[in-house]
Amino acid sequence: MRRACLAAVLVAAAVLRLGTAWSRYPDAAFTTGDEEQYWERGLALANMDGGYSRGFPRAGDEAIRASLYPGFIALLARLGPPGAGPMRAAQALLGCATVLLLFSLTASVHSALAGLAAAGFLAFNASQIAISADLNVHSFFTFLVLLAVCALARWLERPGARATAFLGLSLGVSLACRSTLAALPLAALAVIARLRLPGASKMRLALILLAAAAAPLAPWTARNAWRRGEFVPFERGTSAFILFTASLGM
Repeated sequence: MRRACLAAVLVAAAVLRLGTAWSRYPDAAFTTGDEEQYWERGLALANMDGGYSRGFPRAGDEAIRASLYPGFIALLARLGPPGAGPMRAAQALLGCATVLLLFSLTASVHSALAGLAAAGFLAFNASQIAISADLNVHSFFTFLVLLAVCALARWLERPGARATAFLGLSLGVSLACRSTLAALPLAALAVIARLRLPGASKMRLALILLAAAAAPLAPWTARNAWRRGEFVPFERGTSAFILFTASLGM
């Protein structure tokens, strides 16, 4: 019965999100400047035509937007059909995966019934349906945040080396998209310090966490050091705004 309910929720999520993407297929006009900027940056990365800032000549060395989401667009542009329509459809499918991920997370920390309720709320949430077809970072980042929270829940239950590496990697990937979770690696280090383990084991877990979290940020940090001559691991000039909007639940 619960599997049937979950399947129904996922089908509904797919219909609503793919329907929204189809309504803007194949190449509906961008609704915001953010969409256009992410799209242009993604195509620049896909075509390797000299830049992360194609179409924005005054921003050749800027670091305002991290490269992970444009990289996602670039990957789809290289592998799939041309145009923004297929991108919107692929992102709609990612929105469906987010619904399934939320079910898995909630079921693991509470119950399958709670997981179904949470998945249902997300599947029919009008805002989440709308942004799933936008070429903007929000739907993509929602998936990454939930993945990091799933890793955190697994790690808190059994903080072994593999779980620590997965937690660090998932946090690093989310930070390569947006810096909202920047304090979580530090919080995880504080938890490690309080574990009832020998000092050498704690140090090993801390190093695994830091190395795994730093790995996804290394290319972006190296790029900024080379292009700007500065240490910029996250976004440049927008982190405070992002953290403020995150505190408002946005």
